[in-house]
Amino acid sequence: MRYVGVENAGEAPAATQRESVPISWKIAGTLFRSIFLIVVMLVTARISLPGSMSSAVFTHLAAADFVRGAIGIAVCVFLLVQLFRKPQDEHGYKTWTLIGFALAAVAAFVIVVNGGFPALA
Repeated sequence: MRYVGVENAGEAPAATQRESVPISWKIAGTLFRSIFLIVVMLVTARISLPGSMSSAVFTHLAAADFVRGAIGIAVCVFLLVQLFRKPQDEHGYKTWTLIGFALAAVAAFVIVVNGGFPALA
């Protein structure tokens, strides 16, 4: 009977081995991750705004608008916290570099299609 891990008994597990990631991967991964999280935060803020922005908007908010705004604020706070955390492992930088550009482009496309931020203008 063969046990898992017996052939690597003298080596450290793969999870504890540090693989060095070039600084360019770290910079690109951090940049694309930050861009994506900021764009998602902007889309969330835009979607969670009430339909009409008048001077007395808070006195006439419907319950659905209030709940939508509260959930939007909670999601934006969560994304803001995630913005200042770095990936858990070294492979995370490579992942964010490879897929971050595509995700940021899709999220930016959503902003363009949505018409920007007319309610804030």
